Amino acid sequence: MKTTFDCDKELLDEFAEELAKTARPFPSRISADPDNVEQGLAKLVLTLIELLRRLME
Repeated sequence: MKTTFDCDKELLDEFAEELAKTARPFPSRISADPDNVEQGLAKLVLTLIELLRRLME
């Protein structure tokens, strides 16, 4: 008798393969240049200010 928790082994293997493909799409550490980070943060702040300005109109 099968329960709702019994699964096909092939299906589980296929799922495990797909999960392994997507497990780490990004590196664990990102090397960021401080100047680029500062510039990106400044752009983000200006974008948020512009968004708030438009919402307040």
